[in-house]
Amino acid sequence: GMFECDPFKIMQSTRAIFGYYFLQRFENPNCVGNAFEVATNYAKSRMFAPMHLSMVNKTTSYMGGFQVFKMSFFRSKSFEAVSKVFDDSGLAYTTRLGEQSFFPLALGLLVAPTSLHQFSRMGPFIHHNDKVIVDQSLTAS
Repeated sequence: GMFECDPFKIMQSTRAIFGYYFLQRFENPNCVGNAFEVATNYAKSRMFAPMHLSMVNKTTSYMGGFQVFKMSFFRSKSFEAVSKVFDDSGLAYTTRLGEQSFFPLALGLLVAPTSLHQFSRMGPFIHHNDKVIVDQSLTAS
């Protein structure tokens, strides 16, 4: 059946920084290169403990087809600094490091797991009158 869900209200009520529909695929470690090491070295060089980087699988390459995020976090100096380090590493040009691989690492460095919201049993999404309509009959169980 159909049900309505407003992911923006959910994000606001849970005070989440990043919300996603979780679809995870693991890549050959050669595909994502040394992205995990770049993240680890970033934390070491700035002498801080990552928020939950140890929970991120080193070969995770896909976090989901649906993401909602708090723009102020993605415009923050800390996120920009992490982005610059990854950009300077050149991994986006030599591996499969795109936003789907980068976001789990950046979030693992900078935010607590409680600031993430996983939308479950949702999809595919259809925009209709400012609401997200979800047809669960199309969702694989």
